[in-house]
Amino acid sequence: MTIKLLATLRDKDIFPNRTFKVINEWQPRKTVKIIVLNDDNQIALVTNSIHGIYLLPGGGIEDGEKIEQAATRECEEEIAYGINSHIIIGKTKEFRSRDSKEYDTSCVLAKITKPVGQDRRTDNEKDLELKAKWFNLSDAQAILREQENKLKAGKIEFYNVGFNIVRDKIFVEHFIKIKNHASQISHGNNNI
Repeated sequence: MTIKLLATLRDKDIFPNRTFKVINEWQPRKTVKIIVLNDDNQIALVTNSIHGIYLLPGGGIEDGEKIEQAATRECEEEIAYGINSHIIIGKTKEFRSRDSKEYDTSCVLAKITKPVGQDRRTDNEKDLELKAKWFNLSDAQAILREQENKLKAGKIEFYNVGFNIVRDKIFVEHFIKIKNHASQISHGNNNI
């Protein structure tokens, strides 16, 4: 199965007014982001006390780990829920010159199952006071758009966070498009 590439992001796309070094060799990094739905069809966004930015849960895929396994682990750590119904809905490529990394990020759609019953956040996530909040799709989209506008206006300077804001907005908007398309088809409206 081919996963749709939704965007390729480079430094100039995120920080157009900055100058970055030329990279001759990129180091691959595989990551996963999760659009996870609760029983009220809300999605989880995570934030921390350092930057106060809201992002989709997710993180790095460890050696030997499958995308679905990483998505489950990240949700257990970051939102304290198990998940099921893993569907990969798209991916992005990101070329981050600061660390010479080429990110290959897959976006997984999932539903929560049950709470994990214990704090599984990493020590770093605990130190940053990482927490999850639930939003309806339109509010989550508005938050991500507002953050992207602040980024473009130069009000957000965190390097990796800048990439994450743009990428996560792409994933949420793609999910909304898929959801709306599926809704139109299920209601018999072929005038798309």
